[in-house]
Amino acid sequence: NGTASFRFRLFNQALGGVQMGPTLTACNLSLSNGLFTAELDFGADVFEGSERWLDIAVESPAGACAAFTPLGPRQLLSAAPYAVRSLAPWATSGTSTYYNAGNVGIGTSSPIADLEISGADSVVRLSSTGNGGTSQLDLQGDTPSGLSTNTLGLLRFLDDAGGVHAQIASNKGLFGAPLLFTIDGTAAAAFNTNGDFGIGTTLPIARLQLAGGTDSEPGSGGFLVLGTTDAANISIDNNEIMARNAGGTSTLYLNNDGGDVSIIPNGGGQCGIGTPPTASTLTVFNSLFVNGGAQPRIDVGPNGFILMDTGADITITNGGLEVNTPSGGSTFFNRTASDGTLINFYNNSTFAGGISVVGSTVSYNTFTGSHHAWTDTTIEPGSLVALTGENQRDHAGPNCEVVYGIAPVAQANDPACLGSYLCPPDPSDPDSRHLVAAVGNGEMWVVDAGTGDIEPGDALIASDVTGCAMLDDPSRFAVGHVVARAAEGIRWSSLPATAGGKRVLLSVFFDRFDRQGDAAAMEQAVQSLRDENAALQARLDDLERSMAEWLRSAKEEGR
Repeated sequence: NGTASFRFRLFNQALGGVQMGPTLTACNLSLSNGLFTAELDFGADVFEGSERWLDIAVESPAGACAAFTPLGPRQLLSAAPYAVRSLAPWATSGTSTYYNAGNVGIGTSSPIADLEISGADSVVRLSSTGNGGTSQLDLQGDTPSGLSTNTLGLLRFLDDAGGVHAQIASNKGLFGAPLLFTIDGTAAAAFNTNGDFGIGTTLPIARLQLAGGTDSEPGSGGFLVLGTTDAANISIDNNEIMARNAGGTSTLYLNNDGGDVSIIPNGGGQCGIGTPPTASTLTVFNSLFVNGGAQPRIDVGPNGFILMDTGADITITNGGLEVNTPSGGSTFFNRTASDGTLINFYNNSTFAGGISVVGSTVSYNTFTGSHHAWTDTTIEPGSLVALTGENQRDHAGPNCEVVYGIAPVAQANDPACLGSYLCPPDPSDPDSRHLVAAVGNGEMWVVDAGTGDIEPGDALIASDVTGCAMLDDPSRFAVGHVVARAAEGIRWSSLPATAGGKRVLLSVFFDRFDRQGDAAAMEQAVQSLRDENAALQARLDDLERSMAEWLRSAKEEGR
């Protein structure tokens, strides 16, 4: 009984070895029957699971707590079952146990994070065993202030070298994505605060936004692909939807099983098929075919426009317009506005004439009617031609139009004139023939025959200059076979003379009739007949008197 001072040291071996932790002293301790109590704290680091030996030295009486006598042997502190191992390095606070001195490792003695679990196939499991219980993992961070952004939680995926391959983070603050997915250091996808999801962008502006894809190609590309690339699939990029099949293109169906398809329903846009859009609402390159499985149908393509119905069709091509109607059918044009033009005709964008309706009257404007003709010679347009009598027909049958044989006129006042030569056959039309203008108005070569100037309305007849007409000459021809009337005047003195004489291509109205001479010539002819008749009457009277004399004389002589 009394007082004593003690020195405590911790070693890793029973004899010798290395001291672990600090040297502790307890001075002036009370002894009762040789027993004492002292609390020793060598620190948590010395108890890492290996055995330790406690070396005790004593100074009795207590003295200056400096001159100690060792006690032997050292006392073994086993790793188990002593509580020193279960209490250190952890600390308790009420019913809670905590550790603030470093990292915690499970399956590793050198953790490099607050908690590291290491193993061949490490698994962390949170199990809720309560009835209706929920397992929960919370990642909590600091709420930023002002315009700053902070990451509240981060889940990373590392390779064996510690490189971050992918991570999932939750950010809060200005432009912070509540959920951000990163691959190899590059942001790949994100949810914003509105719940919009973006792939290839961290600032989505729609419920789903895809950015950064490639152009859709038959065998690759696209921002979004529906289906597998080795079978039927649809690829969508930022301005294209492509149906594909195993590396090639395929058919894209819209409402294949029914339902309406509306394209630009509110206007303000254009649609191009096979070509970029133009100013038209719909532009189709190459062809357009509309068919309900049977006629009627519409076919628009390089060969023109074809509208077909049962027994009737309309074909418009570069070669012209063809309208076929069934027997008894008809084709009509209906102008629903006021009187005016119904059809206009153009040649190389130059207006050439038209058809108008005025009330119930149909007007053919700037109209020229022509006959079909044939010839083996080249004829100058505007030449006056005459019938040769050698006619042809395109085919046998009662309704076949006659193709008239023609030649330029060379006989003055020729009664066989047909009209003015208009043009040769169209080489692109196998049914085309030479055309001779004979109705309406046209142009005709007119020669100066020395009978004076020509005024509008003057009658024209054939001249003896090949292919030319001339002013009618009543003094030369009692009957004039008129072929046309002048539509404009000619002052021959204003025209230069040529080797073939003066001639001009004159606008004329075709008008066929026979002139029967002028009034003076007719009166002279009548008077001449009267004088001749009187002379014959006088001679007849003389003859009657002579006969009467002869008969009387014969009677008297008894003959």
